Amino acid sequence: MIKALIVDDELHTKEAIELMIDWDKYQVEEILYARNGKEAQSIILSSHPDILFCDMEMPVMGGKALLDWLVDEEIHMQVIAISGYNDFEYVHATLLAGGIDYILKPFSQEVLINAVEKAILRIQGEKETKYRLQQHERLGIEMAAQIMQDFCQGKTTENEKVEQALKRLGAGEGEFLMVSILNRNPDEIIEERYGGDTDLFFFTTGNILKDIFSNMSFCQDIFTDPFLWMAFIQGGGEPVDPISVSGKLKIFEKKVMEYLGLSVTYVVSSQSISMEKLEEAVFEQKKLLAQRNVWGNNNLKPYSDTVETVPSILSMELILDRIMQKRDSHALREMLDNYCGKLRETDGLKIGTLQKCTADMNLLLRRIGDNNHIPSRAAKNYLSLWINDIDVWENQVLSRLELIQKYYVTESSPAEKIYSYICEHYKEDITLSSIARDFYQSPQYIARIFRSGYGITVTMAITNVRIQHACRLLENGMSTAQAAEMVGYEDENYFRRVFKKQTGMTPKQFRNSRES
Repeated sequence: MIKALIVDDELHTKEAIELMIDWDKYQVEEILYARNGKEAQSIILSSHPDILFCDMEMPVMGGKALLDWLVDEEIHMQVIAISGYNDFEYVHATLLAGGIDYILKPFSQEVLINAVEKAILRIQGEKETKYRLQQHERLGIEMAAQIMQDFCQGKTTENEKVEQALKRLGAGEGEFLMVSILNRNPDEIIEERYGGDTDLFFFTTGNILKDIFSNMSFCQDIFTDPFLWMAFIQGGGEPVDPISVSGKLKIFEKKVMEYLGLSVTYVVSSQSISMEKLEEAVFEQKKLLAQRNVWGNNNLKPYSDTVETVPSILSMELILDRIMQKRDSHALREMLDNYCGKLRETDGLKIGTLQKCTADMNLLLRRIGDNNHIPSRAAKNYLSLWINDIDVWENQVLSRLELIQKYYVTESSPAEKIYSYICEHYKEDITLSSIARDFYQSPQYIARIFRSGYGITVTMAITNVRIQHACRLLENGMSTAQAAEMVGYEDENYFRRVFKKQTGMTPKQFRNSRES
């Protein structure tokens, strides 16, 4: 929205400016008016106009004084000075204020329009430059956060890049205090409170943490995954007291439980850490967290207890294969429940030991996917190594196995598997190539298998499924645009053409025929 301010004590000059300009053409949506520089000051501070038409000779406060004030206050506007005097002092003041033009009275419409067009072009250019700078800054911050996330996840990152990333995020010189926080039940909170929006969950919990540490000069939280996140804290030149930070984290622990129902445990570094020691500190904090007891373990022992013995997951692969082939959901649940029951009875089960179980389960999921041509969206949805609650672990494993079971090799033909996949993913941007990729096969193989089973091409099947669903949506009163989007068509006109080719009617004709 562009605003213009006319400052002139002569009403006829104000009216002339208003009438000579086609304001809509230049997207000027508000025209303000002041009779002198004093009135203009109040309007400028409250309304922030973009263009200033300023007479130089006015009572109370003249144009030169107003322009001098703009310079002193560092207020930037597109200034078009208007005067009956060709005075060097006035021209100089206009130039100092970054003026667009200096127009002598009486002025023509052509001269005024030319000045306005120059002002509009400069506004558009400045807005575009500002937008590019904002985008550059935003991308720089996002890149810095990504570097820190890679660093916290243990990926190789040079110290120099980490230091630059922390500075880009707002860190100063000096050492850091590190905090690692382990979430017990984030998936439950994300699903129930945030509708599956992980970013919103991170944003909320991050704001709670920043609010508690608002008296620190720097507090940057980095989420490695929903279960584990880390924070880097500075105190503004002074070393940060670990005891004070632990006290604040107790407040954080209480708040996230009270507000969100989120359970957490945490580790605080015992002393400030230099940039060169950050990588070592991350490793040490993860090591300490791995020694914590798993939530949901019935036989709690101190953190320093002996190594636990847990049943091997990989040894159950053949049993799991038979259960999956039979698509026996009850047996699958029973097998997993028995395994997790043994985990719950393990003496002093540590998070580090559960991580080994998680790594084995991820390996098993990968084997199942590779051996049975499971779509990658199902087979590669791996478990977080920082799950720290047995109930959460059991639920996440079960959900993944049940998803994979839908695609498992059984008595159904490969063509039926492909068709089931199309029925499940028709809303997405699926093609023969994407289906082949998810089934770990060549497009030629998928096309041949499907045609032999159904007598039509994969593309025809995708279209048939989409139009069938579109018909049901249109019958329920949904608009053409909504139906197109819901079944995977971005181009509404293309959807109309496909729909008519398949049904012999336009979407509107089809909907009207069902309503009559």
